[in-house]
Amino acid sequence: MNHYTHSMKLIYNSIIFLLCVPIAELSAQYVTDDYRSELTISLGSFFYTGDLTDNIPVLSESQLAWGLAYTHNLNRELSLILGFHRGRIQAFDSNNGTSSSKYFRNLNFRTQLDEFSLMVGYDVVSLFKERRRNAKFRSKVLFGLAYFRFDPEGFYQDNWHRLQPLGTEGQGLEQYPKRDFYSLTQWSIPFGGMIAYKLNESYELSLSFRWNKTFTDYIDDASLPSADTNLIFNERGALAAALSDRYINTDGSPFPQEEGVMRGDSSDQDWYGIFKIGLSYRFNEYWVRR
Repeated sequence: MNHYTHSMKLIYNSIIFLLCVPIAELSAQYVTDDYRSELTISLGSFFYTGDLTDNIPVLSESQLAWGLAYTHNLNRELSLILGFHRGRIQAFDSNNGTSSSKYFRNLNFRTQLDEFSLMVGYDVVSLFKERRRNAKFRSKVLFGLAYFRFDPEGFYQDNWHRLQPLGTEGQGLEQYPKRDFYSLTQWSIPFGGMIAYKLNESYELSLSFRWNKTFTDYIDDASLPSADTNLIFNERGALAAALSDRYINTDGSPFPQEEGVMRGDSSDQDWYGIFKIGLSYRFNEYWVRR
C-alpha cells in the first residue's frame, strides 16, 4: 500500500470516527421526555357577577361555553396556553327574589362572549417533588391576559333587543356629556387553576376553573344612576325609554322612576368566569439531556 492510499484510508477512518462520536453521545445522553405540544377541546359554562347579582354567580343562569386551546410546554413546569372560548352570559333581576330591591328594578340581559387569551401555566406539583413522565395527575395555576367581545341584549315584550345602541343610560346625549357609548371589546385578566388526569400516553382529561377581572362595568349594560326617561323617549324613542327604566310595583305593573335612581354601581366592575372539562391530545415529543 503506497503512502497516498494509506493517508486516504486514515482520513476516511478519522471522518467516520468524528461522525460516530456525536451520534453515540446523543444516544447516551439525550432521551425523550414528555411532550412539548397539546391541543385541547373543552366544554363547560360561563358565569358572571355584576350589577344584576349579589357578587355570587347564580348557577341557574350559567350558560354553555366551549373552547379550543394550544399549549406549548417550555419544560415540565412552565407552559404557554393560547386559547379561544365562546359562550353566553345572562342574568335576571327577577332571580333575586322579592326581598331584594333588585327584583323591582327588573333589569335583565344576555350576551354572547367571545374570548381570546394567552396564559401562563405552572405545575404546582413540581414545587414539592419532581413530576415524572408516567405520573397520572398534574395540576397548574393559571394567569394571563384576555381580549373579549360582548354585545348585551335586553328581553322586552317577548323579544331580545341590543342595548348598547339604545343608550339606556343617556350615552351620547348632549345633556350627559360624560356618558359615552361603551366599547364592545375589552381586556381582562384571567386567573385560576387546573387539574389533569392522564388517560394514556397521548390523551389527558382536565378540569379547570378561572375568573376574569374585567375593566368594564357594562357587560350587563348597567353602571350609572338612571337618566331622564322622558328625554330618552324624545331623543331615542319608546323602546330605548322602556329598556332604560324597567322598575315595577309589587303587582308587576310598571313603576316609572325619576332621574338619578340607582340603576348600576360604577365602582364595582363586572367579572366573568368559566368552569370546564377538557380533553387534550399530547404530541411532539422533546428531548432533554441526561
